[in-house]
Amino acid sequence: MFDRMGQRLGGNPADGGFGMVEMVAALIVIGLASAASAAFFITSIGGANGNKSRTTAAYVADQAIEEITALPPSDLVYGRTKTAVTALWATAAATKLKISSQDDETSGADYDTNTGHTPYIPTQTTRTVNNIVFTVYNFIDVCWMDVAAGVCGPNQHPATGHDTNKEYRASVDVHWVSSGGCHAGCDYSTSTIIDPSSDPTYNSDLDIPVIATFTPSAFYTYNTLADVAAIDASAPCVLNGNTYTGDLVKVTTSAGLDAGATIRVSSGGGTVPGAEVTEVGSSEIDFCLQTADVPGNYFITVLNPDGGHANQPITVNGVVTKAAWNTSTRALTLSGSGFEPNATLSDTLGNSMSSATVTNNYPHGADTAVIPNFSPPTNGGKDTITITNPDTTSISYTITAPKVTSSGLTGYSGHPNSIAVAGTGFVQGLTVAMTAGNCTNPSVTYNSSGAATLNFTGGSVNTFCTFHFINPDGGSTGNFNVTNQAYPPQVTSVSPTYVEVNTSTSLTLSGSGFQSGMSATRSGGSCTSVSQPAVSNGGSTATLTLTSSGGTGTCTVTLTNPDGGTTTFTETVTKISISGMTEYSTTYQHTKTYTWTVTGTAFSSSATVTMSEKAGNNTQSLAVSATSVSSSTQLTFNATPFNTGKANYTVTVTNPSGSSASYSLNNFTVS
Repeated sequence: MFDRMGQRLGGNPADGGFGMVEMVAALIVIGLASAASAAFFITSIGGANGNKSRTTAAYVADQAIEEITALPPSDLVYGRTKTAVTALWATAAATKLKISSQDDETSGADYDTNTGHTPYIPTQTTRTVNNIVFTVYNFIDVCWMDVAAGVCGPNQHPATGHDTNKEYRASVDVHWVSSGGCHAGCDYSTSTIIDPSSDPTYNSDLDIPVIATFTPSAFYTYNTLADVAAIDASAPCVLNGNTYTGDLVKVTTSAGLDAGATIRVSSGGGTVPGAEVTEVGSSEIDFCLQTADVPGNYFITVLNPDGGHANQPITVNGVVTKAAWNTSTRALTLSGSGFEPNATLSDTLGNSMSSATVTNNYPHGADTAVIPNFSPPTNGGKDTITITNPDTTSISYTITAPKVTSSGLTGYSGHPNSIAVAGTGFVQGLTVAMTAGNCTNPSVTYNSSGAATLNFTGGSVNTFCTFHFINPDGGSTGNFNVTNQAYPPQVTSVSPTYVEVNTSTSLTLSGSGFQSGMSATRSGGSCTSVSQPAVSNGGSTATLTLTSSGGTGTCTVTLTNPDGGTTTFTETVTKISISGMTEYSTTYQHTKTYTWTVTGTAFSSSATVTMSEKAGNNTQSLAVSATSVSSSTQLTFNATPFNTGKANYTVTVTNPSGSSASYSLNNFTVS
């Protein structure tokens, strides 16, 4: 038993199991192996998390690119100032993307000059996904596509001499920090080319609308004033029976307009009221555009459902709709729309604008600019006033002074006058001012831009009055004179209307303004003398005798009042003549009456008529009765023939002066 126990305790170790030393050694080996496996497991988990972060970064980058490419090219750099873009170019992301060697950093098209805009695409932003903060750098820079080489680079004129097209390169770099680090850097980048032209080379798989016509051609800043609507002839806009404030815009396309197209207006350019857009057929799209109150250059984008789009640049102008100059205070007030607070004013004539005040009343009324102590241009001169807004947009208004081109203007002393005045630049609302003379009640009637009527009561005889016209905006003519002359006698009728040759005829003049002592003179012609008039009936009647010569023609007589007022009338000098004769008979109560009508010239109202009848060799005088001189050219009488067959009839008309004329009807049959 002892031997057996001794053998068990001191036998061969290979047969005796683990001892203490072996167990310790085994534990050490297991520990080392476990440590190596744990390190491998941890590394595997870290790699999986890194791939997940990179996948997330790719998603963030792709989403950023989609946001950029969804914008019309006109909005790509909206609100991205030069300062912000320059700071972006200085980042490590710009170095990583090699921006300076691939994009044109000298192009002003990379940024927005208006510092007041909020960017659609900021230069740098952050996004947190799964507790990881991703910093997103958005590069939108101009590059120049070498058409032949197919490479978009920083030079508009590359050394190759190839033609280039302007493109935008949109590049996005997403950076994040990983606790385990990144073998290739914790960045993910992507980029694309955007063609800003209306006929883009890229995205050629899209339907691109091709704009053929775009109306209207001019837009003005929106205002509720009716006078702005008068300038903007298409306001209000009626579409599908609905009425909106703004312009009815019609766009026709020659190709590429898809059903369901929409309209976008670049920021600041206005809105589409009610977002109502109507497609007419397959080539026209109509909509209403209500512009905003800030003048400037904007884009209208026609956007197909597949993203294909065309841009139409528009200019929204501020406008001066009314200019009013106060003749007393000499303040000029410009009214309109698009005037911004803190705008500055200047003009071409050097008027002081330091005290001018600008008020923006949008949307409740007209914007105003008030310029005190303003001196407008005169006599055809011009002055252009420019309102410059803080965003550098400007609105101009030109005052063109009217000018009078008439000369030798005269009016009548003491009487109302309406004188036609010719000129240029007259404007509705024209007024008149008198600067010298004693005329009264001056006013002016606007007829056209080149004609006006000056109304006034004349001043003293042989003096002049000085006037000038003033347009509503203050532009005025130079001074012009109107001479006051004596009011002339007015001849309304002369009886008789003719005188016979070689006679002295008493004439009765009817009219007004005949003054006692009025004189008369003849001005040559077929008269030898005229007597001095006798005035009666309070100056409404005058009589005189006019003596004619032996020839026919006219006599001109000049009447002159003692105060210098003068007028003329013309009298015809003629001799009696007969040009024709007709006969007409009627029967009344078995008695037949023969009436003869004679036509000719210079028949006196007291003319007498004789008539003879010759039948065969027998000539007899007919009894003449009921002679009636209806005018100096026609008379009638009654005479009964002796025969009813054919006969020769001769009529003679004799005036009181002794002048006479005869006429024969031969082989005339009395009916």
